[in-house]
Amino acid sequence: MLRRIYYISYDFGFLSIHCHEIIANMIRLGINVDLFMPDDVKLSFDLDGACVTYRIPVYFKTILLISVFYQLLLIFGLLLTIKRDGRPDMIYARQNYLGILPIFFARMFGIPYFAEMNGMTKRGESRNVDIKLFLKAFLEQKCLRTANRVIVPSNTLKQKLIKGYRIRPVKIEVVPNGANEDLFHPREDKGGLRRSLGLRNKDFVVGFVGSMGEWQGIEILKESIKLTASEPGNEKIKFLIVGDYVSDASLSKMNEGLGEGRRGMEEFISANDLEDKVFYKGYVPYEESATYMNICDVLVAPYTKSYLEHGGGSPMKLYAYLACGKPVIISDLGEFTDSDILKKAEAAILIPPDDSLALTKAIIELKKNRGMVNDLGKKGRDFVLKERTWLHSASRILNIYDREYGKDR
Repeated sequence: MLRRIYYISYDFGFLSIHCHEIIANMIRLGINVDLFMPDDVKLSFDLDGACVTYRIPVYFKTILLISVFYQLLLIFGLLLTIKRDGRPDMIYARQNYLGILPIFFARMFGIPYFAEMNGMTKRGESRNVDIKLFLKAFLEQKCLRTANRVIVPSNTLKQKLIKGYRIRPVKIEVVPNGANEDLFHPREDKGGLRRSLGLRNKDFVVGFVGSMGEWQGIEILKESIKLTASEPGNEKIKFLIVGDYVSDASLSKMNEGLGEGRRGMEEFISANDLEDKVFYKGYVPYEESATYMNICDVLVAPYTKSYLEHGGGSPMKLYAYLACGKPVIISDLGEFTDSDILKKAEAAILIPPDDSLALTKAIIELKKNRGMVNDLGKKGRDFVLKERTWLHSASRILNIYDREYGKDR
C-alpha cells in the first residue's frame, strides 16, 4: 500500500494549479508527500505547512544550465532524504523534457517513477525542422520511455504518445483533471462585485475566465461579441472577460498587467466601441477566479481545433465552470474536452470548434431560456461531484500504484 510519495516539480517561478491540487488531495487521502521544487516558487495557501517541502537552488539563466544543475542538486536532496527517512513508495513528477536524471536515480533505487504529461512537444512540419523543438521532443520521448508509468489527462494525448513517441500503451494511464469543489461552488454576490464592475442586475452576463491563449478561442469569442452587439434586442447581453496570456508564462508580467492577452483585449474593445458591452478585468489569482465565475449567467470555453495540438485535454477551466453550477458552452472536441460524457449527462451546450456564429446562437438561446440555464447548471455541478473532482484524480493515481506495485511493497 502506498504511504509516501516524493513529488518533483520542474515549474520555475510558480507551482502549477495541477501540482497544488494533486498534492493537497493525496495528503487528504492520508499520503505523506515530500515536495521537491525550485527555491523561487511561492506556495499556494492550501499547501503551506501541509507537506514537507525541499527548495532546490536555481542557478544560471539559460534553461539548459538551469535544468542540468537543478537535476544534480535535486538528486543530492533525494539522496539525503532517503538516507534520513528511507525510500519512498513512489516518485511522481510533473515531467520536464530535461528531467531524465531523477528517472535513472529512481530506477537505480527500485522506486516506481510516475511521469505526468499534460501536452506533447510539437515538432513542426518535416520541411521546416526546428532543431530545438526536435531535441526537446527527443529528450521528452526518452524520459517517458524510461519512466515506469506515464499519467496523461486524456485518451487523445495517450494515442498521440503511442503514435509519436512509440510509448507502450500499457505504460500510459489516463487520469482526467478535476475541480476543487470546495473553492468552486455556487455562491451569491454578497460583496457587490458585479455592481463594482459596472454590471447591472438585469444584465445577462457571459463570462470567460482563464488563459487567453489563441487555442482558448479568444478570437472566436471576439467575433461572437461583435455578432451579438450588431443584432438588436441583445442590449442586455454583456461580456465579462477575466484573464490574460503571456507567451513565456510569466506570472509576474500578468500580475503587473503586461500580458499580451490584456493588450489585445483592450485594443479590441477600443477599436470596436464596446466599452459598454465588454468588461475586462485582467488576471486574477486562482483562488479568486471562482468569485468572478459566480457573477456570470453563463460561462464559455470556445476552444479551437489547435487546442488538440497544443494541450493535453481535460481542461481544468471546464470543471471549475461546471463546479460553480453555471451553464457552460464549450467546443465539441470529443473526448479531449469530455464532450461525449457531457452530452450524455446533458450538462453543457456543445458547439462546433472555430464557429463564432454557433457560439452566438447558443448564448442568445440561453438568455431566452432561464429554465435551461438552471437545469444545465445543476447537472454540470452534479457531473463534477460524481466524476471530476481533484480527489477523484488523486485516487485514480493511487489506485494505479496499488494495482501495479501495492502487492510487492
